[in-house]
Amino acid sequence: MPVMKVGPGRALVGGGGTYNDLVMGTQPIAYWPQSESSGLTAYCLTNPAMNGTYTGVTLANDLTGPFGTPAPYFDGLNDYCDIGNATFRAAFQAAAEAGEFSVMSWGKVNAGAVWTDGAERNLVRVLADANNFIYQRKAVGNNRMEHDYNGAGTFDRVANTPYSNTAWFCTITTVSDSADEMKGYWDAAQVGGTQAGIGLWAGLPNAGQTVIGAATVVPGSVWHGWIGPVAVWPYVLPQAVVSTVSLA
Repeated sequence: MPVMKVGPGRALVGGGGTYNDLVMGTQPIAYWPQSESSGLTAYCLTNPAMNGTYTGVTLANDLTGPFGTPAPYFDGLNDYCDIGNATFRAAFQAAAEAGEFSVMSWGKVNAGAVWTDGAERNLVRVLADANNFIYQRKAVGNNRMEHDYNGAGTFDRVANTPYSNTAWFCTITTVSDSADEMKGYWDAAQVGGTQAGIGLWAGLPNAGQTVIGAATVVPGSVWHGWIGPVAVWPYVLPQAVVSTVSLA
């Protein structure tokens, strides 16, 4: 499903305000628009104590994202945005251990060849340990994206394959312990089926493995292309909100 484009400062269809206003109206615990044009700080609009730090990222490299603000470029080798500050990690732990949370990222690959380059490339990763983590990533296998969730050692995966989109896309993972469900969405459409038998997250995310655009701050498994807004919610987004924030 194609996404609806809005220009910087323009109102969104169905209501006034910018894309940032739209996302903030859904009450995320963390939201990084990643629209900065200079500096090293990725500003978190929900709480400045959750600001991230860019390393190597080329800011405002794409000016035409469907969310209406500039987006940074990640070179596939050394670039990442570190969001492993103590405030965000504690907030994420609280939401995940309560058993209900959602994660969103906007991505775009550098070129179609990225989908067959044989490398793992992460949009966003939060990891406490080997038994508790969540990824949104391009997999090693050709033309494949994965949402992986491990709660207390119980692993679940949603895969979207074959997938080789070279335009901007919005991808969302929702996790509900009470409903025993994990779901993955691409541009508001659920893909890969609802996963059941999930585990309940336990533990504080690792500071070096809570990252946008890579798997670690070493760095490793770096995204090759652009990443737009990233958000985390302390609840499961209903379909209506998934569609809204996906601009579907």
